[in-house]
Amino acid sequence: MERHHWLGLCLLYGALLPLSTKAESYTFDNALLLGSDYGQGLARFNQASSIAPGNYFVDIWLNGRYVAREGVVFRSEGKETVPCLPLAFYEQNGVVTLATANTETCLSPAKRAAGASYSFDSAQLRLDIAVPQAEMVQVPRDYVAPDQWQAGESLLFTNYNSSFYYSDSGSGNHSEYGWLGLTAGINFGLWQLRQQSSASYSQYGNEKRYQWDNLQTWLQRPVASLQSTLSAGQSYTGGNLFSSMAFTGIKLETDQRMWPQSRRGYAPEIRGTAASAARVVVSQNGRTLYQTNVAQGPFVINDLASTAWQGDLQVDVIEADGSRSTFTVPFSALPLSLRPGVWRYNAAIGRARDYDAADNMFGDFTLERGIANSLTANGGVRLGKEYYAMVMGGVWASTLGAVGMDVTASYAQLPEGKQTGWRSQLSWSRSFNATGTNVALA
Repeated sequence: MERHHWLGLCLLYGALLPLSTKAESYTFDNALLLGSDYGQGLARFNQASSIAPGNYFVDIWLNGRYVAREGVVFRSEGKETVPCLPLAFYEQNGVVTLATANTETCLSPAKRAAGASYSFDSAQLRLDIAVPQAEMVQVPRDYVAPDQWQAGESLLFTNYNSSFYYSDSGSGNHSEYGWLGLTAGINFGLWQLRQQSSASYSQYGNEKRYQWDNLQTWLQRPVASLQSTLSAGQSYTGGNLFSSMAFTGIKLETDQRMWPQSRRGYAPEIRGTAASAARVVVSQNGRTLYQTNVAQGPFVINDLASTAWQGDLQVDVIEADGSRSTFTVPFSALPLSLRPGVWRYNAAIGRARDYDAADNMFGDFTLERGIANSLTANGGVRLGKEYYAMVMGGVWASTLGAVGMDVTASYAQLPEGKQTGWRSQLSWSRSFNATGTNVALA
């Protein structure tokens, strides 16, 4: 009896198997509902990811991060139905701004960013958008938006540093020396008044001397939109390219304290491509410096923190399936090296303080620019009455090390006649990973 049951089950399975296999090839035919509006475009549902055009209230995820729940228009583009999101959505969520103007009010992910894609789960009403990391605005991990900065408390403060020295020879002769250094200031909103001075006292035998020195007094204010500080009063010019000079006047210069900590100093920019959602690991001399997750497509890492040592960087791209690809980025730098895309400037105009000439007004301007991992360019000009100087140079980095060079030419009209001169500086630095040695020449 059992044998007959088994035989019946086998026959039933054999009859159903072809039907189940054949069911996978079933398709919708537009003629099924001929004469009815429901039959229009019925064939689109032959695709697994099909969706009818219209407005859907969905959960939006961008590169695996939940963004918002809002209405999204799905419209037909060719044979596909794609989500169309407003331009404001892309800008608010960090997608790089379009280089050219676009008259359309909304765009599909593929039209908005190169290499972007999407997937839609109609059962859960979830829209996943994947945009390559290189098409996203790069915000350092420790970035704080300027609108969240605080001016601090309005207050008056003073700091001091003092010392006293007494010496007695034992024969009735003695000497005394005293010194007091003062730094005082007033903070009122964004304005900051600063004053530095010192007082000294000395006595040798019966002779006493007192002296008061006003070192410098200035008023300053941060300019967040320029990532700079504006100061007026007694100050010093920057010493990166020209020699620093004391002056009384106005100065506007880049303030790197406004940069995220991870963007200060020099580190190379890393570019690569991920075949899938991947993990990127950056290491140097066997030490892991940085890890991040990137979406499929090209990626850029430009917030690598500056390190105290140099040496080539090893970049491992670990794909979702576990496969790994590795490449190397050379890392050699000098003090004037800048990251790609970074500007640094110093502009000053005023009267020199260390010269007694009646007419010693001058202007000073320097500019530095990181062009690529391997190249930083710089230049500057200093102008005064019957005097000018110009400097040009840069830093070039390669696997052979970092080479920096600048040349300064000057002209002066002196009482004894015209004088011209020039000066050049050359420096080189390279790390040897095998021996852990860094060599620098200047």
